[in-house]
Amino acid sequence: MATNRTRFLHPISILSFGTRSLPDDLSLEASDTLSLYNALLSVQHGIDHDLSSLAPSVFFAGTSTLLRQRDVFQYEARLKAIVIDLMQLFDPRDPTTPLGQVIRVLQDGNIRDLGDQVDNVMPSPTAFKNDLLVLLADLHATGDLVRDFSFGTFRFLHSLKPAILFNFDRTNCELMARHILESLEQKEEEWRSRSVEWTRKMKQWDVWKSQAKVRERVSERQQKQKRRLDNEDSRDSSDLSWESSFDPNHPSLQFSFVGHGTSYSISDLEADTPTKELSWSNVPPWAMKALRRGIAVHHAGMNKHYRTLVERWANRFIQSSWSL
Repeated sequence: MATNRTRFLHPISILSFGTRSLPDDLSLEASDTLSLYNALLSVQHGIDHDLSSLAPSVFFAGTSTLLRQRDVFQYEARLKAIVIDLMQLFDPRDPTTPLGQVIRVLQDGNIRDLGDQVDNVMPSPTAFKNDLLVLLADLHATGDLVRDFSFGTFRFLHSLKPAILFNFDRTNCELMARHILESLEQKEEEWRSRSVEWTRKMKQWDVWKSQAKVRERVSERQQKQKRRLDNEDSRDSSDLSWESSFDPNHPSLQFSFVGHGTSYSISDLEADTPTKELSWSNVPPWAMKALRRGIAVHHAGMNKHYRTLVERWANRFIQSSWSL
């Protein structure tokens, strides 16, 4: 699975999928034009075009020190004209032609290394399912992925954006969601069983629970004092501790799509979940568990109340960088 550091396909390399024309609105970044020029230069001997005038040092010789956007547009137009001409002469799917060689040079290295045997071939259901969680992590992470993911230390990093996966099979949609859910649950369980941080947190929480009666007596004294002093600002400081809002049954942040890059927390999610409304409905338990990790399925076969909830959440969470 390619990571977020992988180079994307060059815009011209869309020809590798068999198209015989360029979109009218296809535009190239300045770096794209340079890479396209170098790719064309590599097949100079096989094409009837003199590229000497398109060498950047020659083409832009008469411009100012800083290139203007219109200068790049002119350069792009000249390069695209050559590509269009090559498209009239060669099949872009034939790697032995000059056009095929240009496309190969511009292809992402990871795709190129796959070879013809697996290139553009539908992955097996098992391979797709096993790579699904890594794909989602790759879509969401802005930094390096944690390398020892298989050992349960997988973490989502930094700013997250919603991810919407499409599958034309309703059953596969549900299987995908269940697999993501079960994978996160399994990794969370493994992490909690070995994490010193989690063990310490649970011990602190247990101590906090054992002091419930002490806090209750303190609260009663504060309330009496408040009534005597009529002090509106007097409040129970114990309510502000992290233990008061902690619930070990909630998913850990590292293994959930909720609460990343947004102020919307798992507590907000729990408060907004209409448990009573859905408890009598035919909503599978796994679907409700998935919702609490920010994973949802939406197709016509799902329960109407559930779908309405997902639609409402989608509008809210997309604005809050939630993952769907």
